[in-house]
Amino acid sequence: MKFISVLLALCVSVAGLSLIAVQRDQATLPNGMIIKQQLDLKRRHLGNLLAPDGKTVIAKDIEFVCFNDTHIRVISYIDGENLNYAEQEGRLLTLSSNRETLEEAGLWKEKGSCNGYFDAMIGPGLLYVGNRDPFLPACRHRNLENDALQNPEWLKWPCSVR
Repeated sequence: MKFISVLLALCVSVAGLSLIAVQRDQATLPNGMIIKQQLDLKRRHLGNLLAPDGKTVIAKDIEFVCFNDTHIRVISYIDGENLNYAEQEGRLLTLSSNRETLEEAGLWKEKGSCNGYFDAMIGPGLLYVGNRDPFLPACRHRNLENDALQNPEWLKWPCSVR
């Protein structure tokens, strides 16, 4: 009888781990791209950038993002990436992150690191739906000065007063 109880407890534990592996944190950005935390026990638990189809991985282990309605800049020290992505007419474009390209994308800010929905590069884990303080972007980084932004709901994203 004790063996059956232990076996049952083990099955429940394995089933619980399976549920945890399926429920991953994510956020859909205004440009349709998705930041999603991937469960990978061998690596750090950083977010991955997915195409709007929710399946195609564009960048892995991203540490910082800057985004607006059409572009996203991604920094990943692990993969050595500092790239700017855009999706136009169903095609994914990979652009450099030099000043000229970022100005054209609307992400360059002279006295700051980002001119998207936030005025600073932020960690993708701060954007997951359902996060609570302290796992939220700082309110002071909301970019209320950028009139070109088209999705006002993102300017109301939950934030932390720090």
